[in-house]
Amino acid sequence: MRSGGILISVIKIAIHPNYDGLTFYPSDSDVSVLTVPTNAFQGNSNIAPIAIHTSEVPAGTRCYVVGWGQTNTSAYSDSNELRYASMNIVSQSICIGFWVFMPNAHKLSCIRYCYGVDLCKGDEGTALVCDGKLSGIVSRGGCSNMLSLFTNIVVPSIRSFIRDQTGI
Repeated sequence: MRSGGILISVIKIAIHPNYDGLTFYPSDSDVSVLTVPTNAFQGNSNIAPIAIHTSEVPAGTRCYVVGWGQTNTSAYSDSNELRYASMNIVSQSICIGFWVFMPNAHKLSCIRYCYGVDLCKGDEGTALVCDGKLSGIVSRGGCSNMLSLFTNIVVPSIRSFIRDQTGI
């Protein structure tokens, strides 16, 4: 059972207007912005702001994610520990080729696990951090047999939504 952590109130949840809900196919607008009270993170030494990428991260870039997701694909079992995984950005052509059956494949961005560690169910919504900056938000974990999908925050419609909600 999960324990510990810091509980922070959420004042507002803004969902991207083009998000099409929980469907079989991941949405290319799978992003929301949570507004918390001013100074909600003050006094917590393990919480800090993160810069946002403003340009495309090249294929092959090593990034990382953290999450509480499933660690056993045979039986549903979330981790009781926050885990870390290194991921590599995958080229758009490889991503499209892998997810070709999806109607919005040309709008998706992909990452691939490194060192045999991957994202899985329960890791959705975690930050993809590349070069110390927020680069994306995990939309679907691959569970070691598929490319993981992420919402790329430099896509103009995603970036403008974040800017409209936050001012940054």
